[in-house]
Amino acid sequence: MRQRKRRDFMSEEFGLKLAFVDLLPMLFFLGSMIVLVTIFPSTLFVIGTTCNLIAGFSKVLWKFLLALKRGDVKFISDLFVPFQCIGFVLMITSFIVDRRMIQLDGMWIAITSVPSIFFFIIGIIGLITMIIMSIHFDQSLKAHWKAQWVNTVAQGCFFVGLLLG
Repeated sequence: MRQRKRRDFMSEEFGLKLAFVDLLPMLFFLGSMIVLVTIFPSTLFVIGTTCNLIAGFSKVLWKFLLALKRGDVKFISDLFVPFQCIGFVLMITSFIVDRRMIQLDGMWIAITSVPSIFFFIIGIIGLITMIIMSIHFDQSLKAHWKAQWVNTVAQGCFFVGLLLG
């Protein structure tokens, strides 16, 4: 596996604009998870969702601290990967363990209905783009901006798709 070089960030690089843009996909994700938890009240899913929210908001907090010139608090940034991994594993596991709670017919109709399906397709394309970008991520300010806009569009589309579904 390729080692990523850890880069020391200058607080001037991460302004408040980037920190606020980083907050948008987290708010969309939070909204999506609230909708999903109401229709899939699995305890494992809720714990996984909470881990993912901790991961995302830790990264947002890190960028706000950089922007406010409070320093590069590495332990906050370092929470992202382990909490995100644990969160997604628990969420996926919940679909297996608590599959009886899922109403597949209703979910399939909601996902494939027009216009929801278009939002879900754009969201999936966004997630695939994020995966590709993460493989080649160079930790530059430009890369962070691109990633945040792609993530914002993807998470926003999932949220709108869920609301319309």
